[in-house]
Amino acid sequence: MGYICAIVGQPFAWIPVRDLRINSMQKQLKISLCHFSALVLVFAYVAIGYSSATAQTRKVDVCHHDELGYSKINISRNALQAHIAHGDAEPQSPVPNQAGYEFDENCQLTLSQPNFEPFYIRNNNSSITPPWDSDMSIIENVEGDGFTAVTPRGGQKVGYGTSFFDTRSVTTLQTVNWDKISGKAGLVSYLNIWVTDGTNYAVIASENDYRNQDFAIRQEWKVFEYDTSVALDWLCASGAGARDGSQYLTCGGSRVTLADLGANIKILSPSFTVPPSYVGTGAPRAGYGFNLIFGDTQENFIGSYSLENISVTFGGVTYHPTN
Repeated sequence: MGYICAIVGQPFAWIPVRDLRINSMQKQLKISLCHFSALVLVFAYVAIGYSSATAQTRKVDVCHHDELGYSKINISRNALQAHIAHGDAEPQSPVPNQAGYEFDENCQLTLSQPNFEPFYIRNNNSSITPPWDSDMSIIENVEGDGFTAVTPRGGQKVGYGTSFFDTRSVTTLQTVNWDKISGKAGLVSYLNIWVTDGTNYAVIASENDYRNQDFAIRQEWKVFEYDTSVALDWLCASGAGARDGSQYLTCGGSRVTLADLGANIKILSPSFTVPPSYVGTGAPRAGYGFNLIFGDTQENFIGSYSLENISVTFGGVTYHPTN
């Protein structure tokens, strides 16, 4: 009994036949042809599968805008830029022309939330560059809404900041809140907010417990890291700006609330490579406009501190940080 190669619904099969009288050369030729046919079919199947997979990767989801709002559609990747040019966007990206909102994976509009990042500011020896003290640390919690800071020696300083609020008017900041988990009684992680009028920069700071207070009437705002050769009038909506003997910012001789600042005063971190001489070693230099700080030049913050559930309210909207 001999065998021949044939197509029978599968790529190939061996079919038995009787009395197949062929010499050795003929047999080898037929076997080679059979193998060749099988390989051709295998490559054909692979090519078809590759083409199908490639076609799938050429498709993308888009949040498509029409008169009814946004809906998720699947389009060719080649058409993506044209859709974006007409006001569409990809899932989990900002909503066009609606600041503060982003799409979820199903193209539903959701409120964007800030992402804070931990960073180091200063070592015990006052140096402000790595390597950082090995006994100093700041670790973000899993939820991304708080941290645990450890500064066992005086001078050490760490921060937790975000650029999410950059370019917003500081006068629209209403309040900040968080829950203390552990730490020395009476201490709070204080606020450091970089502000600018587009030319000048300063840090507006709140060191006492500010949680759940109305910043439009709270008169406890200190000012740091500013060019002392320039009058602080640029910060005020009206009146002469100055810093009193306790470092509080004043406008027209009175300690300010955030409502007393100019509407043009925006939150924004300066993009300096080398800080100017008036920026001290304790200034947040990680590039975030809005910062929570732990540590100081004295020994008030020696130890550890943990907080969570941060919330920040701007213009009537409360934001909850997340990763």
